[in-house]
Amino acid sequence: MKTPNEVQADIWDVIAEYLIEDIDPIDVRDADEEMQDILEDWRDEIASSDTIDKILNEIRNERTAQDKKWGEQNHDRYKWVAILTEETGEVSEAALEAEHDPEWISNYRDELIQVAAVAVAMIECLDRNQ
Repeated sequence: MKTPNEVQADIWDVIAEYLIEDIDPIDVRDADEEMQDILEDWRDEIASSDTIDKILNEIRNERTAQDKKWGEQNHDRYKWVAILTEETGEVSEAALEAEHDPEWISNYRDELIQVAAVAVAMIECLDRNQ
């Protein structure tokens, strides 16, 4: 993601490009559109980054809750796959229920966070035991 200084530099580049040329009203509108595009792209990057950070924090919180509940888990690959499959089954169930009852959508989302957290736990175990 670009820093504010990098975005500012991009905008100054656009201004400089149009100042070097003979300015007419069409050029000014083009420069304005280019600068608006730069700012919109940056806003989209920030929004996307915030969303990802929020989701990753939820996964991190779920991992913490799992460790508090179960302690450090060091299962073999097959046991981990069974745990992940069980969690994925809960996602499927919540998805099906959400088709008939919109209140299940939050349950569906919660189950997805749990699947992601279990996958992270699997990777942690793998890294810990290699």
